[in-house]
Amino acid sequence: MTNSLLKVTLVLTFTSLSAYAAPAKEGDIDAIQCGHGPAFVSSIAPDASAGSYSITVQVVTKEGSLYHNVSGICSGAWQLLKGDYSETGSCDYVDPQGDHFFGIYTRKGGEGEFKVHAGTGKYVGLEQTGRFAPLGEYFQVPGEYRGCIKFAGHWKMK
Repeated sequence: MTNSLLKVTLVLTFTSLSAYAAPAKEGDIDAIQCGHGPAFVSSIAPDASAGSYSITVQVVTKEGSLYHNVSGICSGAWQLLKGDYSETGSCDYVDPQGDHFFGIYTRKGGEGEFKVHAGTGKYVGLEQTGRFAPLGEYFQVPGEYRGCIKFAGHWKMK
């Protein structure tokens, strides 16, 4: 009986340890991010407007990916001058364990670029780059931004 109990204990111990294996060191990103929050617009003419926002975002991606169950806050500013659109901002993402990673983004016209610059906890040493684009247009409430983006890229740990 003691031998059987020892074998069962060892099997359970090693099975449990494998569940805590080190995360991947590199991977691809393919996700959708949606958010909403306060937005401010200043416009003096049809061809001269600008604004800013600070939105709460949620990321939807497959289980096991870097962004699974991650949410955050993205703050940015945009301008539309004589038909030329540009935008810049930053996002602070946090996972359910409280670890953060921080990145910046820029966009001119339809598609933009993002890059992660810092992280805490398991994200210390994270390097990430990618591209993003808005997914359609959504009904906007005055004074609020609502929208989704699709983003894809690559990440690795230093």
